[in-house]
Amino acid sequence: MPRPEGHVPFAPALLRLRFPSMTSSGERAHGFIDDVNGTGRRISDLSAQPTFIPRGAPIFVSGWIYVPDAPAPPEIVITVDGAFGVVATGGYPRPDVAAVHGPDALNSGFEGVLPSGLADGARTIAAAQLVDAMTYRSGPERQITIGASALSLTIQTPIVDGVTIHVDYVAETGESPELEAGIPSFGHDATFSIVGWAADHMRGEPAAAVYALVDDVHLFRGRIGAERPDVAEQLDQPPLRYAGYEVRIDAGTLALGDHVIRVIALSADGEGRAQGELFPFAIHPG
Repeated sequence: MPRPEGHVPFAPALLRLRFPSMTSSGERAHGFIDDVNGTGRRISDLSAQPTFIPRGAPIFVSGWIYVPDAPAPPEIVITVDGAFGVVATGGYPRPDVAAVHGPDALNSGFEGVLPSGLADGARTIAAAQLVDAMTYRSGPERQITIGASALSLTIQTPIVDGVTIHVDYVAETGESPELEAGIPSFGHDATFSIVGWAADHMRGEPAAAVYALVDDVHLFRGRIGAERPDVAEQLDQPPLRYAGYEVRIDAGTLALGDHVIRVIALSADGEGRAQGELFPFAIHPG
């Protein structure tokens, strides 16, 4: 989308030097950070949804900012604890935002990748919209934690009856995994998938969400709604035609060695969960 006439974007190097002396306008930009992904890859490419970022990983940040009087697309800066991080690329189409804020908000999406090397600990990732050479509007924020190993988490949703999880296979796309000591093994640069189906039989509907939990600490969000006419026919429940799921795991977010993974599915109302059996696998250096 073209810049407004006469508008010259700041060079990233110049902006990095200038940003510490810039001040907030006192106004706040409407927006949301949709994804902070500690692999440097879009959540649409990889289904990880961490608030924990492994030390040394690049950080992919995406979201939207809309200000009615801002340039189109506005210039966006990603900050870490208030300090300059990177200039984001704006102008990505966000029809969902336009549906709420009007057609002028269509190209309000932004993306940016923060370099690796951020210090360990709790961090605040934020997006700011530049107003002029010395002023910015504060925007949406997202809390993350950077460290050497993942933090323990507790899943509060209770286990309920009537939800089935079925795993068809665990493998790299189009390939069978290597075996080490009888368990699947994947290279540290691999992305592998867990594919199957999950259904809430009490309600006769697909599961509301599917996740994979690695070592009880790394949570990966799955894609749901894949067509499974075989399941609908076998169980004689037509709505289960869309009970299929896929969870993609980036091996690079995990340490080398042995791991276990468990698939978790939420009931159709999201109020309960079922969990599958533990499945062992390994990550090797290749």
